[in-house]
Amino acid sequence: MAHKGLEFYCQTVRKIVVGALEKNALTLSSLPPNAVVRYTTTTAQILDRMTLALQKHMPIIQSHWCRGAHLALLQHLQSEVDRQLTPLIRRFVIERRVLVLASQIKAVMNVNTKQTQHKEELDPRQVDELLVEVVELAREHQTFDKNLRILATRAKAALLKECEVVTTTAPPSPQDPSASSSSSSSSSSSSPPPSSSSSSSSSSSSPPPSSSSSSSAEQLALLYRGGVAQDVVNNMTTDKKNGNGLELVHVSQVNEAVQEMLGHYITLEEYYMVQNVKKAIKMDQHSHHDTVRPFGVRDSEDEEDERAIRTSSSGHLIIALPRYFRASLTSSLVDDVFYLLQKCSARAAYAASEHAACAMLNTINHVMSRDYKNMLEGVLVSYNQRYQPTTSGVGIGHLPSENLASALLAGASSVSSSPLSSSPLTASSSSSASSVSASASPSASASSASLLSPLSSSTLSLSLPRRQKIADDVKLLLAINNLDVSTFNMQTLKSHLEKEFAEIGTESKAMVSHCLEELAETSKLMAKSARKGLLLLVNSITPRLRPLMDVFASANYELRESDYADAEFNDPFMQAFLEGVQNELLLLKPCLTDNNYGQLVSGLASFAAQRMEALVMKKTFTFWGGLQLDKDVRKLSSFFTTATSVSVRDKFARLVQMASCLQLDKVSEILDYWGENSGEVWRLYEHEVRKVLALRIDFSAREIQQLKL
Repeated sequence: MAHKGLEFYCQTVRKIVVGALEKNALTLSSLPPNAVVRYTTTTAQILDRMTLALQKHMPIIQSHWCRGAHLALLQHLQSEVDRQLTPLIRRFVIERRVLVLASQIKAVMNVNTKQTQHKEELDPRQVDELLVEVVELAREHQTFDKNLRILATRAKAALLKECEVVTTTAPPSPQDPSASSSSSSSSSSSSPPPSSSSSSSSSSSSPPPSSSSSSSAEQLALLYRGGVAQDVVNNMTTDKKNGNGLELVHVSQVNEAVQEMLGHYITLEEYYMVQNVKKAIKMDQHSHHDTVRPFGVRDSEDEEDERAIRTSSSGHLIIALPRYFRASLTSSLVDDVFYLLQKCSARAAYAASEHAACAMLNTINHVMSRDYKNMLEGVLVSYNQRYQPTTSGVGIGHLPSENLASALLAGASSVSSSPLSSSPLTASSSSSASSVSASASPSASASSASLLSPLSSSTLSLSLPRRQKIADDVKLLLAINNLDVSTFNMQTLKSHLEKEFAEIGTESKAMVSHCLEELAETSKLMAKSARKGLLLLVNSITPRLRPLMDVFASANYELRESDYADAEFNDPFMQAFLEGVQNELLLLKPCLTDNNYGQLVSGLASFAAQRMEALVMKKTFTFWGGLQLDKDVRKLSSFFTTATSVSVRDKFARLVQMASCLQLDKVSEILDYWGENSGEVWRLYEHEVRKVLALRIDFSAREIQQLKL
């Protein structure tokens, strides 16, 4: 009969809760017909009433019935929550037009049908406040439902444990207190009372009566509670009205309503994110102007541009790019987009739904790897196709002549390049572009002293093509910086979301973790795009450095001791080349992020090392020439090493080993440094070492061939 009393008690508690809800006008039936419902507040108050009732009556049930018996109360409260919140949430979806807006968005985004191509897009601001209300409503129920199920799991375990007492606990011995008392009374009436000696001996040999009675009482209590638990379990598992046995309803009506609402939320949130990212791309701005004004329209910024212009010996104009990056190295796009991503992902995490979390993470990956990254890559593609810096000789920071600028822009107008194109960097191969680039190649210069000579004020007139070149240079540097900062921001966003989604259930953590790892992959894609931009940047600079490097080809390294001493004061190559590199770095360092600048220096170091290595293999050396080469290589390596914190010393490892081979006293000395005798890893292969040794005019070819390397 214990289960009947428990059932009656739970029904009474449920009626008390419903009465309190109706008294406070928290049920739809108790509200006036045209009353304004504050859905989030109402839902929170309903669930608070349920929680208070559970906290108050759960200890009472456990003390009067058994541990775990409050599972029946949990089932009643879940049923009542289902009855109260299901119509409330469905009314919210209708009144707030959640389903209507989601249907409109699906129609707008379905561009494959002719009927929806001309429909006006929904303003994302209309759904912003609605999304906040949806996630708050969903979180209230999701949190309550999660905690309710945790309590139900624990209650079931406690209830089954109580049932085990019936089978594991033995009943009390027949010589229980009542039996022993009756037998002792009957024996006392038929026999004389025992003597004092016998009573003292018996008392010393038998346990105290209080200890025996206490143990038997505990056994009886355990058996009673076990019997009650067994009765409750049998009733809950056989009652046809309760078809869930010892479990809560797996998917209740309110669960279905909330999941449907979250499905609409995902549609709305995805639309809000995608449209706002596109809007941020469209409204991208930099602290400095990046528009090209019509020819003839001048202002103070044009005058500052003209004062900053210098001319190079090749006739190209050099613009002082650092002044465009005084306020910021990135455009507004980065901050706007990542603020939006953090806002949407935090909102999805607050909804306490793994499906919403995974949907938002997938949308972030899709938007960032498609619209965002492709737009920035489109800037790189457009710049490469328009100016062809590798062949035209007009690289970053240089203004072409009027004829060349007009020709480049005219050639670029025939190339179709979408701002959202994701095609790789390709140089145009048209015949007109080739002829232009051939006529525009800068002449070789042995000195960079005239690289920044002042330009006559009479020639200062920024035409439209030249203004366009300045704007494109700024856009290129901004795109590279945006990609670099976005790479770091994606990693930061991933770390932040790992903490935000820590409350997600254990069963769904693997799915959420997989989506978070996709953010890391997107970050790697952006880093790869940034490297493409830096490669374009390096390729736009190296044509200007190549003439300075080629002076090395004419340098004589068949030196005698006196010639080596003279080279200390008369350096025909290294000083001019390092000055040329330094001028390029001074121009770009204030325009790039620290990481991009380090990678730029690394790229130029690779160019210098590879070009110098190729030229070394075309020269011949003496012992003193080998010493001079070693000095030049170490000076070159030291310059690039001190220019950045990025390690570039390995770029010159092959050159250093080549110089070491060229300053040996005799051929056989190489064996002291080769193989196991070496304290470093050799970057030169065996056949390359033989070729380098053959550059020494005083080494015998026969001895070189007989070396056992």
